[in-house]
Amino acid sequence: MKEKSFNFWVPIEFSKAIDKKGNETMKIKGIASTSKEDTDGEFLDPSGFDLTKLQKSGYINYHHQSRNNPNAIIGEPTKAEITEKGLYIEGELYKDSEMAKSVYNLAKVLEKNSKTRRLGFSIEGKATERDPLN
Repeated sequence: MKEKSFNFWVPIEFSKAIDKKGNETMKIKGIASTSKEDTDGEFLDPSGFDLTKLQKSGYINYHHQSRNNPNAIIGEPTKAEITEKGLYIEGELYKDSEMAKSVYNLAKVLEKNSKTRRLGFSIEGKATERDPLN
């Protein structure tokens, strides 16, 4: 039987915004997971995701590094829902996090200088059930 852990990558959209107090914010949004085959040849069905923990206490962390580097926690989701396209997430990066600023700046550099490269969402978790045929 395959391992229960999974990891899945999808492109992400970054944008600057102004909050109600007039402060600049670093926003992210996009489809974080679909039911299409991932880079490991697996399929995740977003309709089976439990978003409770993500919505209540989840973080945005850079490259899954938060276990070994607390500075990798760079923001938090402000919205997470299952749509017809998959798992849709919106979030805000922490304005006082140097790593969040670096990630945001890199996203803008890639957007301006590369026709094909973008940063993306990479979700991770544990499967509670697997299809024995896949």
